[in-house]
Amino acid sequence: MGALDRERLQAALDGVPEAAQTPPQAVVHVHAPVARVEAAHPPLAH
Repeated sequence: MGALDRERLQAALDGVPEAAQTPPQAVVHVHAPVARVEAAHPPLAH
């Protein structure tokens, strides 16, 4: 990732309220049940 991309990303993050920045643990908690469901029911082939 280039320095310009990093600056742009940081600028975007600076514009986001602290509460809206989801901590990684919360993302894991949200995705864990989904992964379990997908494991139990493999997605249909498209």
